Amino acid sequence: MKKLSCQVNVAQMMKEPSHQAEVHTQLYFRDCAFVAEEPVGSWVKIVTINHQTTGWVLKSQFTELDIQHEDTFPYIVFGHHTSMLNEHHTLPLLNGTYLRESDITSLNQTNQLIAIDAIRPEEAFKQQLLQSYLQAPYHWGGTSIYGIDCSGLAKMFYKFFSIHLPHLASAQILQGEVLDFLENAICGDLAFFENDASEINHVGILLNASEIIHASETNGKVAIDSMDNHGIVNKKTGKRTHSLRIIKRLL
Repeated sequence: MKKLSCQVNVAQMMKEPSHQAEVHTQLYFRDCAFVAEEPVGSWVKIVTINHQTTGWVLKSQFTELDIQHEDTFPYIVFGHHTSMLNEHHTLPLLNGTYLRESDITSLNQTNQLIAIDAIRPEEAFKQQLLQSYLQAPYHWGGTSIYGIDCSGLAKMFYKFFSIHLPHLASAQILQGEVLDFLENAICGDLAFFENDASEINHVGILLNASEIIHASETNGKVAIDSMDNHGIVNKKTGKRTHSLRIIKRLL
């Protein structure tokens, strides 16, 4: 099985080998994956290292690694304005990008780098991390400040704590432990919501027992809304937008 490494700051993973296909998720610089199928034209089907997500990417945006190659990434970018020198060119890096020890000397701002081993799920850090995504436009399949969806926000939040989630709310709900009462919620708990057909169609991250941060079509961006035992109430309109199914704790 071949192993690939992403060579651009963000690569689109599509559900089909076409630019017109639905975006499934995104991979960041140095993210690795295995080849799932032989290339089809410019595209290659991959499965992420944690076997959570499968889709198609442009093979030109990846480079092949030795299957035995085991990179370690002790650092993660925490900031939206970091870049590094890569092959004599400046490469902007996205919040949540894993980096090697050897990458540090190429960074233009090392103050936006955190040692993964030093990260603790403390209230102040969780709040700061979530607030950094506020106002990011809603974009299906997105994972960055330039465009993100509900499950993408959950995926990126937990990436900082080395918990790798799939990019679908209906798959993320399988993770963690059930929280019986909203009143016991803490920052970082995931709230899942259902549509009229009882299908999981949304996820948000609780800030506390009465507020939730989420990326939604209703707001058009990442925003903070009110939360109660029945679901989400839009702070601007006062209308209920999502019906609560369950709350899960992963940290």
